[in-house]
Amino acid sequence: MKFFSRRLSSLFFILFIPSVIFAQELVIPMIKTVTPVRCVTWNKDGSTFAYAEDKKIILRDSSGYKLIQTIETKNGLIDFLQFPQSTGGIGDQLVSLSQDNVLEFRILPQTEPIHVTKTEDQQHSTAMAYNYNGNYIATGSDNGTLNVLLQNYLTNVFISRTFSKLDEPIYSLYFSRNNKRLLSGSADDSVCLWDVASGKLINAFPYYSKSKVPVLMTHDNKNIIVTTDKNKIGIFDLNFQPRRSIETEVDIQSMTLSADGNKLIILTTDNFFYFYDLFSTKITNYIPPYNSSKITSYAFNNTTSRAVVCHEDGCLYVLDINKVLLDPSQPAPRFNAKIAEEKDNYDISQFKPQNEHIPENRNLQIKKPEFEAENKNEEQGEGAGTGAGSADGKTGRLMEVNPDDKTASSKNAKEKEKELTEEEKKEERKKKREEAVNDLSEFLFKNNERANTIDIGALAAWYPTPYMFAAGADIEWHNSIWTAPFYFGAGLKATVGFPSLEFPYTYTIDGEPADPPEYIDLKLYLPGGIQIILPGDVLRLSTEFFISGGVSTLWNFNGARSTVVPAFGGGARISFGVKYVAASIGINYDTILGFVPEIIVAGRVNIGKKN
Repeated sequence: MKFFSRRLSSLFFILFIPSVIFAQELVIPMIKTVTPVRCVTWNKDGSTFAYAEDKKIILRDSSGYKLIQTIETKNGLIDFLQFPQSTGGIGDQLVSLSQDNVLEFRILPQTEPIHVTKTEDQQHSTAMAYNYNGNYIATGSDNGTLNVLLQNYLTNVFISRTFSKLDEPIYSLYFSRNNKRLLSGSADDSVCLWDVASGKLINAFPYYSKSKVPVLMTHDNKNIIVTTDKNKIGIFDLNFQPRRSIETEVDIQSMTLSADGNKLIILTTDNFFYFYDLFSTKITNYIPPYNSSKITSYAFNNTTSRAVVCHEDGCLYVLDINKVLLDPSQPAPRFNAKIAEEKDNYDISQFKPQNEHIPENRNLQIKKPEFEAENKNEEQGEGAGTGAGSADGKTGRLMEVNPDDKTASSKNAKEKEKELTEEEKKEERKKKREEAVNDLSEFLFKNNERANTIDIGALAAWYPTPYMFAAGADIEWHNSIWTAPFYFGAGLKATVGFPSLEFPYTYTIDGEPADPPEYIDLKLYLPGGIQIILPGDVLRLSTEFFISGGVSTLWNFNGARSTVVPAFGGGARISFGVKYVAASIGINYDTILGFVPEIIVAGRVNIGKKN
């Protein structure tokens, strides 16, 4: 009996183990692509990931993996694709860089790029970096050209600047989190640290470029992370003093930082992801491979909670990090790659502006004249027998007037005026004065119903030597809700003064000659004045006085500036406006510059009316 029960227990154990293993089998969503994916990226909130297949950009929803959008590009194969981490959801900014060095900037779901940059020579793209805030894009090419583009958020126009021409192809680019520094790794085995504002080279470090592993900078902007050999990584400060090092058993293929910046994620050539603590340099976790073919691209989302891993055989895996992240002693689990179902294309029509449909045919409502003849037949019939003269005001008939009657009525009016008593004359004069006062009151107040207005304009000023002139912007708010035609308000003015050609001083930065600094001035002022708007609400005249206070500094665009100095003053302006445009001339006085004449051309926005 004991023998039988032991046998039964063994049989139960043998049958139980496979069922447990099967129950713990990991299911991983997989997307099959026709060609290998060359680049992949996540948007900020992790709701969307995008990848490139040859010349196409594919966007998918990260929850159900359904196809959101497909964008066909007209250039070479897409090598780089990246979202910035400053906006989220559909409507993100997306930058792509093709093999023939054409950079395209899109605001999704628009398919057409709003900015395209293409070089004229035959260089090919080898590296791209989009900074964290999404206002700088750096590109590198196989001829060693390093370009940095600055985005103007108001116009979405990019200003391109060539930093330098290196001797060898650029393999890697990385912006610091504070946007002040840029790292570039090139085939000449060097990492260059650049100042983004000036484009100057700050320092250079040795770099093992054969593996083309990306260069990184820690989130505190104080250390760089570079490969020093095929399986070694060095962490150095900005003066190339060693801090720590990491050595792997297998050659390194790529590396990136976790979202919190505390872990270095290293991809080895055998498709393992190893998580290293940056301070202890010890392995904390790992992700095993789920495909034996080479990884062509990968991307972790902004919280390192999910990842997309792309392989050379066209398989694309979406990994939930909490499920696939293992301890160093933990064996890899069984898994089943489930192909995500293809769903209908996402309807991007919902992103079109609302109420955009305008009827093609509109019926114009034409108002008839108030003094039109009531009946055409009546006008022709009755008017025919009356002859020439004046209209009677009822039927449009013309009446004949005797010249003698006109003279008689004039005489009667003069005689009636003589018969008025002195008291009646006084009453008549008083009535006329009241009418004049009412007319003036109506002119000053009724035509000044604007309670709140904002004037936004550009200004030019003439600065005293050794500066020439200044240019800037001015924004001023007016309120006359209680005090029309008088108004009060507040204004802000920023100006940049430019040094004259005969600037008498010389400057140096780090021992090198520097250009004369610009004079930067920022003022807050409180205006008060009177505004007369002529009947018809078209023309207006105004005069105002103001007091001001602000700060000034000398600023060299190479990066140096003086201390900030407070300044106080006041001034006056005279303005002439037509509809929503105005021009003014005035004079300012402050404690630093003295008297400064200025001209302002502004546009007006009405934001309220007097009740």
